[in-house]
Amino acid sequence: MKSSFPPEFDPAYYRARYPELALASDLEAEAHFRDHGAAAGLEGSPLALREEFLKQVVGRAKGEALEIGPSWAPILRGSHASYLDVFDAGELRSRATKNGADPDSCPEVIDYVGDIANVDRQFDYVVSSHAIEHQPDLVHHLASVAKLLNPGGRYFLIIPDKRFCFDALKPESTIAGVLQAHREKRSHHSLQSVIEGAVFSTHNDAAVHWQAPPEPLDDQELPRRVEAALKEFDAAEGDYLDVHAWYFTPSSFRSIASTLFKLGLTDLEPVRVFNTPRNRLEFCAILEKSEKQEHRVVEDYWDEQVEAAKEMPPNSAWWNSPIVIRHINKLACGEPLDRVHAGFHKRIDEMLAGTPRPRKALSVGCGVGTKEMDLLALGSIDKFECYEVSGDAAASGNSIARERGLGSSFVIHHADAFAADLPDDFDLVYWNNSLHHMMDTREAVRWSRDRLKPGGLFAIDDYVGATRNQHSQALVDWGSKLMASLPDHLRRHWNGKDIMPPFVGRVDPQELEKIDPSECADSASILPAIYEFFPDPQVIKTGGAAYFVALMHTFHNYVSENEVQLLENILKSDAEAPDEVETQYAIVLAKKA
Repeated sequence: MKSSFPPEFDPAYYRARYPELALASDLEAEAHFRDHGAAAGLEGSPLALREEFLKQVVGRAKGEALEIGPSWAPILRGSHASYLDVFDAGELRSRATKNGADPDSCPEVIDYVGDIANVDRQFDYVVSSHAIEHQPDLVHHLASVAKLLNPGGRYFLIIPDKRFCFDALKPESTIAGVLQAHREKRSHHSLQSVIEGAVFSTHNDAAVHWQAPPEPLDDQELPRRVEAALKEFDAAEGDYLDVHAWYFTPSSFRSIASTLFKLGLTDLEPVRVFNTPRNRLEFCAILEKSEKQEHRVVEDYWDEQVEAAKEMPPNSAWWNSPIVIRHINKLACGEPLDRVHAGFHKRIDEMLAGTPRPRKALSVGCGVGTKEMDLLALGSIDKFECYEVSGDAAASGNSIARERGLGSSFVIHHADAFAADLPDDFDLVYWNNSLHHMMDTREAVRWSRDRLKPGGLFAIDDYVGATRNQHSQALVDWGSKLMASLPDHLRRHWNGKDIMPPFVGRVDPQELEKIDPSECADSASILPAIYEFFPDPQVIKTGGAAYFVALMHTFHNYVSENEVQLLENILKSDAEAPDEVETQYAIVLAKKA
């Protein structure tokens, strides 16, 4: 998340770095930097310096990484790094030798040669230095990088400041030019870029540029350079010529990137753009992948559900039906416990036995957090860090926690857990009917594993059925047979108005997505991902063909002794349904190796 990075301006650093300014307060320091310091190249943050940015930001980033355009001086080293370049490793070594550089500094292998479209996997972060200004279509480039990033992933950039490098005489890029290039779907540089590169390039001595701007070309030199540029462009006959397409300052880059994000043309939001330090020719920036519009729809939907849940009477859904709750708890732990999820929690408590205290847990999509509070009350966990996209739910949950006197042992953050800079030392990562709302469940499972300490417990009680509720024909047939066998009075909806049909169908996946883009978005991938990332997981299938698909909204009808017995028999048949009638729910407990 944005706050996980140091700020662009750090007043304490600024006052200590420039004591001669005699700034009396942080506010005075901020005003000085805004009005004078930034233009003079004073460092607003240590991260404005390339070496500190690479050390403190890129060097501390976790996960799999891609470096774009490493050339013969890659930033990233190690098994976590992959490389994309227009040249293969052999060509880079040859070019290094021709330029007087050490060919042994080149990457041994360039994993992806050519266009970014050749990259076929996801990464936690992408790095590029003096590469983004070469992209003919900036919008396409940013959109392509966003597709390669996992949720919450970052694009770390080092970008030449056109005022202090050989681009000093060139016109500053604007959003109009960027959008024009995108509309034209440029894959090669325009004649304008080639002419500007050949005609208006000047020296590359940053210190001299900081002293004074370069002299413009005289009228005699200008025609000669333009003519040479035209010949070079025509001789290329459409082949790629490598020049700068864009000429940025920190201010113009922030404005362009922010505008593209707000227009929905890229999912990369600028979260940090540091100023250019004096006598340097480059600035550093961080873009973060955000599902902003999608998240807003999801958040609004779940804000509404917080209120809707208050209006649902007992026995209106499986999670508030005492008979169904006891049935699921017995499947989970062998005992028909009365409280919802009690069997799941009992298994967690058993699995954590022997884990040293204090025990710290992480929950994602916690709602109002009462399930996590139950686990705290059981004594299994000493502290819960919870994340929730619904602001209303987070506020309600934190209020309940205060009323229960939970203090610092429980907190709900109204934030995206995947964008948070979370440690890898949790004893428990807990998902309770929220994992199936993740857009990429495989990534969510991998991320969960990475948040655990060795031996930590991954625990879910969740929907693991078909994506977007597109149930198999076997399940539809099984559920339809059940519903057809029931009399009308047992198919009455709890609203008192409707009779549920004597068959089971499938929801329209597009309509479901409109209502809640996160609903079962990738649920079918949950169990395969768990088997991929965790050794020997305990998987307890808890069914759901009856209580979730067929009988939903009708449990209040089972009142008499015979009706209760019938419902219990139906639930037993649900648990014993053949494999082709896929389980809808499962409890999974798995320890990190």
